[in-house]
Amino acid sequence: MSVADEFAAKVRSAELMETAEGDRIFAEIDYQLSPTAKEALHKGVPLAWDVLIKISRIGVLLNTTVYQKKLPYNLLFHALLNQYEVKIRPVKSICF
Repeated sequence: MSVADEFAAKVRSAELMETAEGDRIFAEIDYQLSPTAKEALHKGVPLAWDVLIKISRIGVLLNTTVYQKKLPYNLLFHALLNQYEVKIRPVKSICF
C-alpha cells in the first residue's frame, strides 16, 4: 500500500433499487482527503471530483456496460459557519 492509497475514495456499499420513480443507486462512499487537500479547502479553495457510476453485466467472455454516468461534484468549506458544502457541478455542454 502506498501513501497515496490512504487518501482516496472507498465505496463502502452500493445498491441498485427499484423505486416508484425508477431505478436508484444508493451508495456510501468514504473520502479521505490528504493534509494538503484539507489545508487548501480550509483556505477557500473548492475541491472538485467526478464520481463515475458504471453498471456492468458480467458475461462469459466479456462484460457489457449497461449504464454509465459521471457526476461532477465540488466540495467547499464555509469558515464562518464551520460547515462543508457539497454541490453538483453543472456539466458543460459542447455545441457544434
